[in-house]
Amino acid sequence: MTGMQKGYDLLPDFVKNAATEGTLATFLRSTFFGEICAFMIISNAVFIGFSTQYAIDNLAKPSTNFIDAVELAFHSYYLLELILKLAVMRLTFILCEDWKWNLFDAFLVSTAVYDVYTMLVGMNALNVTFLRAVRLVRMMKILRVVRVLQHCRELRLMLSAIMGSVTSLFWCLIMLACVLYLCSLIFVQAVTGFLGGLEDGTLQADDDIVVKSLLYYGSLIKASDTMFRAITGGNDWGELSEPIMAAGLHYYCLFVLCICFLTLAVLNILTGIFCANAVEAAESDRENITYMAAKQCASFKDDCRELFMSIDDDGSGTINHDEFSRHMCRPEILAYLGALELEIADAEMFFRLMSQNSPHGEVDIAMFLDGCLRLKGNAKMLDVQAMRCQLTCIFSMIRHLTEICDRHARSEGVIYDPASAGG
Repeated sequence: MTGMQKGYDLLPDFVKNAATEGTLATFLRSTFFGEICAFMIISNAVFIGFSTQYAIDNLAKPSTNFIDAVELAFHSYYLLELILKLAVMRLTFILCEDWKWNLFDAFLVSTAVYDVYTMLVGMNALNVTFLRAVRLVRMMKILRVVRVLQHCRELRLMLSAIMGSVTSLFWCLIMLACVLYLCSLIFVQAVTGFLGGLEDGTLQADDDIVVKSLLYYGSLIKASDTMFRAITGGNDWGELSEPIMAAGLHYYCLFVLCICFLTLAVLNILTGIFCANAVEAAESDRENITYMAAKQCASFKDDCRELFMSIDDDGSGTINHDEFSRHMCRPEILAYLGALELEIADAEMFFRLMSQNSPHGEVDIAMFLDGCLRLKGNAKMLDVQAMRCQLTCIFSMIRHLTEICDRHARSEGVIYDPASAGG
């Protein structure tokens, strides 16, 4: 359990209920509101592309009143959405399971508010560096598209794999930098010896080779960049090996060996690490899907409880036969039974079985709802074993009661026959 989840559990019940109860909370959790958010986010992303293209096509006047008005409309919507969430969720805004996304939204809304402020203040009095920073903040609004990915399973899986590989990417880059550094040391020393021989006059080479030697291996940074381009396809390694060939055949063989080692071994190992992290991210996403399925099941159960509460006309918390018969043909009741894969006849039979154990023929709503949920699908082996244990316990109690009755009858001088008593 994370710290945020522990903090959420410590909140008072009225704070938790405020985030889930009420008309506004129901609207914010509805599918319709989610579709509105997705539409606005995608529309904003498309409009940012339009405004960016217009700015590069019109350098003298990169913005218009229309563009500013539309951006202000998007900012207003995002600010309103954040205010509504804060008004409903309160402390649960930063203590729920989606607290990272909530803080992400709050950060983007704050940048949008600052964007509006800079637009109202005016850009003429600002320096060029600050202008570039403001433009960079504006482009961060495109990151809202990431929120839409959370509603698509495949895209969410890809996003989880990417986010789960960030740490591995850092360490892979560190290892790759170390290997490239070692290779660069070898070839810079080789080129240094080669250029030193040219200065002494002991070696001769074309000016083109000298220029390439200084261009590709003139420093450790240049040599590392050269090796990186050689193994990633940034440059043809045959051309990059010409200064190494001039330094000596043994250096050239070592260069080819390094290229093979980096391409066939190091890069494949790094790729395998990324694939392993992607699989782990997929497993983690399955857990998230399971959690979401359980959450949807709980939400479905709450909706069904409200539905059965509407059947209770007298508000007693129980359902009698008249109430059951009167409301059973309602479309929402039929839809609920269809979701549970139950027929009306099955529900009526189950209601009669439960009402037989009640002195007034009434069934508790919670018990009836729980029983209907258990009737969904085929019987599980766990249910069969639980029934077997219950029957064994009942038979044991009957046997014990029979023995007590038999002892009591013998003490009274009466022969007790369970078979005749049962008849």
